Amino acid sequence: MNARTFVLALLGLSIFITGCGPSPVNEKKIASSEAYTKFLQIAKEDYNLEPVTHWVKNTLWIYLPITESLFDLKAKDASPTNDQPSEKYNIQFIDGAYQDRRFVITYDIAKARVYPKDYGYGTSYSQEYQHKQRNLMTAITRAFENAQEKPEFLVIVIADINKGIELKMTVAYQDLDRASKDQTFYEEYAYRAVLTPPQGNTAIIDDKTGTHLDYKPVAWPDFLAKQIVYRIQFKYQQSSFPPTDTPEQTILSAVAQTLKAYNFTDYAGVVLRNLASDETKVVDQAAIAALPTEESKGRLIEIKFR
Repeated sequence: MNARTFVLALLGLSIFITGCGPSPVNEKKIASSEAYTKFLQIAKEDYNLEPVTHWVKNTLWIYLPITESLFDLKAKDASPTNDQPSEKYNIQFIDGAYQDRRFVITYDIAKARVYPKDYGYGTSYSQEYQHKQRNLMTAITRAFENAQEKPEFLVIVIADINKGIELKMTVAYQDLDRASKDQTFYEEYAYRAVLTPPQGNTAIIDDKTGTHLDYKPVAWPDFLAKQIVYRIQFKYQQSSFPPTDTPEQTILSAVAQTLKAYNFTDYAGVVLRNLASDETKVVDQAAIAALPTEESKGRLIEIKFR
């Protein structure tokens, strides 16, 4: 299933970022702004959507409860199963955090023998979900495009309240805005819009107002830590060009790509904790800054903006 078909954005917390984020966001000013009112109006009148919104400092949360399924199972032509394995890296564990001005990446990534097996079906996002998600995202870009006050981050949650399953995306508004105007940015945007794996909870069932959610502002360092992890997961699990470098090299490449993308310099270094070898390595900011960044190599990403 291609996680990139989910394309939305929400607010973030004001942290010092050299050459990156906008000036501090006035939460009350945006909440009463013409653009915010326009967003709710467009969503309802043009797309028949009634999202529930929460402002938390500089972060706008958007919750859309739906009664349709988020996913479809469909039969496909099965590939033959054989006993010829391929060897590839598998992520056993990975997590990222920002602690004491350092990005801490904890991981267990090891090579494994993989035998091809196809059960004759595939999973994809449902047409109903994609249609509502696309319309919601379009309402956001239409409403805030020319606004003077804009959210830094968007957190968008779309929930199937019949089955208790939801999808959440966190994205910097500046990235969503650029992706809506610049086709050459599509592939890079696929790495920047951080999609959380589907979550299930009985508390989601019949929750039409999002009371089960824990509404918090998004801080830049925390967002970047999550994006680093997301880039690594994407490279190993979704890219048509999986990494051939060592896990350490791949992780450091993702760190450099992410921090340079936002010109983020308010950190002292990076800590790599390898659970498999029980080793810890510290890389300072100068070494990260010296690492080369590569052009994105992955699947062609299609993002539809109206």
